[in-house]
Amino acid sequence: MLYALTVEMYQNYQIDRHITAFETKNETLKRENTEKIQDLQYFTSEAYIEKIAKQNLGLINYGEEVIVLPALDESIEQDGTSSRKTADSSNFAAWWKFFFVENDFR
Repeated sequence: MLYALTVEMYQNYQIDRHITAFETKNETLKRENTEKIQDLQYFTSEAYIEKIAKQNLGLINYGEEVIVLPALDESIEQDGTSSRKTADSSNFAAWWKFFFVENDFR
C-alpha cells in the first residue's frame, strides 16, 4: 500500500509539473499573440503606410514641402577659401545647425 501511495504521489507530482509548464507556455503564447496583433494593427495603420510611402517612395502629401540637407565634405567659398563641413555629423546635428546656426537657407 505504501508503494502504491508513493507511485501515485509521484504521478501527481509529474502531472503538476506538466500543468505548470503548459500554463507558462500558454502565458508566453498569449503575450506573443498580443504583440503580434498590435504589430499587425500598427503595420496596417494609415500612419505606418504614409510613413513608408514617404520614406521609401518619396511621396508627399498635398501642401507639404521636403527639405533635404546635403552632406558636404568640403566646399570652396566664393572668395577661394576652403571651409570644412563635417559629413560624419549626425542627422540631429545637421537639423540643429539648420535651425539654430546661420546657414545659406536663411
